[in-house]
Amino acid sequence: MQLFTRIRLVLAEPTATRLPGVRVSLYDYDSDGHDDPLGDGVTDAQGEVAIGYTTDQYVDSEDGPDWSIKSFPDLYVVVYDAAGQVAINTRDRVRPDEMPRVLVVEVPRAVAEQHGLLATSPRP
Repeated sequence: MQLFTRIRLVLAEPTATRLPGVRVSLYDYDSDGHDDPLGDGVTDAQGEVAIGYTTDQYVDSEDGPDWSIKSFPDLYVVVYDAAGQVAINTRDRVRPDEMPRVLVVEVPRAVAEQHGLLATSPRP
């Protein structure tokens, strides 16, 4: 089954300024530490990117023999700066079996400035 998750990057402040041109990766958390990569992309002018993936990418032995279509991946996002360094990793904020339409990642201003995420031109 094909699934899609939209990721939105915003500054963690009242104005919720969106962050375009930032590379992100989407993962499925596994308690054994062998997390499943689901895809990656670069946020558009609205600070969003849609990542498509299939159940084959995240269903594994951790999901057990009684896995059903009602089970969803345990999603988290990794945000990278232009040099490929991790700026944000939301692995410690996973909410099991939730499938939000939009996964909003709030980036503290200090982190955005430190990693150069406030630039308006797209990065690879």
